[in-house]
Amino acid sequence: MDDAEYCSRIPFLVATTQARNDGLYKNIHYVVSHFGFFLFNAINVVSILIFHGILLKSWSRNLLVRIGFFACLFQSLSCLCSITRYAKMDEYGDWAHISNWVSLIAYSFYNITIWHVILNRRRTDSLIWIGSIVWIGIAVLFGVVTDAFWETKDFTYIRGFFVLSTVHQVFAYASFWWELRKGTIRLPDYFPCSKDFVSGTMIVSIGLAVIALILGASGWILFQYPATGMTFTVMVVVVSMVGEIDFKQQSRGDSTSGEQQPLTA
Repeated sequence: MDDAEYCSRIPFLVATTQARNDGLYKNIHYVVSHFGFFLFNAINVVSILIFHGILLKSWSRNLLVRIGFFACLFQSLSCLCSITRYAKMDEYGDWAHISNWVSLIAYSFYNITIWHVILNRRRTDSLIWIGSIVWIGIAVLFGVVTDAFWETKDFTYIRGFFVLSTVHQVFAYASFWWELRKGTIRLPDYFPCSKDFVSGTMIVSIGLAVIALILGASGWILFQYPATGMTFTVMVVVVSMVGEIDFKQQSRGDSTSGEQQPLTA
């Protein structure tokens, strides 16, 4: 079936389409999917600037939101590169390599943010630095391996890195939820959300990350990349809360109220 016949079908976007066909039909699905991926992260960037930068004024004190912002920003740029390569009918050309490396930068910020969450009450400066360097090293390794085996494996290895990062996210949220339910993590006195609300948010976040893994494994082009974008939005929601907790202060046994400003506009 040629491209003209594919595009004459109504609807020409089929939810269950997988990457089995070459040409315009497949590329249309990839463009739409990457636009969904881009939209998630563009909204993340704007939301962080509006809510944390202007309304809540928490940008300066919430380190995780700042790191997460750059994760979403670079991933937005990576998505634009991918949209360009599929629109140009050049899936494996120069734009693919640019997209890969920009996405690896995004996921480095992403994994550093998640690393803070998985450490939670065990967070120390040395562990933060070690984990951050390790995740950057893993990203570089996957990038180099992807380039080395590009002709035969194309996106196989870098997609594996995305899966690894999402699994990392699931374990981080589960770790935080477990410590919160045990009572070893205390919410600040000024925190606007109850313990049950934060706990429920973590459970939903775990579920959404798992759904993203399932949709990614489905092979359905239209759902794979927006589902990955959803994991970035989930990350932003989580760190909006987790980033307000001073774990170092709690480890010293100080008051939960601390010296931070309350979450008000």
